[in-house]
Amino acid sequence: MVHFGNTFVDTMTQAKAHHELTKLRMEGGHIDEYIAKFERYVTMAGYGVNKPTVLEKFIKGLPNLLARNCVKMDNPDSWDEWKELAWKCQEVYLKWRQILGVQDTKKEQSSSKKKDLNRWRQGFNSKRTEKDPNAMDTTPGCTCARRMTMEE
Repeated sequence: MVHFGNTFVDTMTQAKAHHELTKLRMEGGHIDEYIAKFERYVTMAGYGVNKPTVLEKFIKGLPNLLARNCVKMDNPDSWDEWKELAWKCQEVYLKWRQILGVQDTKKEQSSSKKKDLNRWRQGFNSKRTEKDPNAMDTTPGCTCARRMTMEE
């Protein structure tokens, strides 16, 4: 008896895998996740991992500095060489970050910016009933001028 999955091939699976493969980038320093996804999409698309165009997609998905360091270290040619070297270079990079005490500041900065923006919006949208009579009104379109008296 022939298995249904082996008899009928979903052509959209290959197209989806190809599309995902072109979009795939290593994010957040997660080399293992990137390699696993890359291998899965290559298999689903029906490609060979050692083909030059496939290796090129893998290299373009790496951060520029990581790809450059791989080439400087050993100038890999095959899929296995690229995979191993990318993993080693990323491990060295993460170890140096740990030794130097470098943390991911982009996430912290973006979250603090969001907090500041939310505070600003809350203050701007709040309905205050008390207004300081001596405060200058800076609301756009609501400019009022008055003469100064001798007492002021």
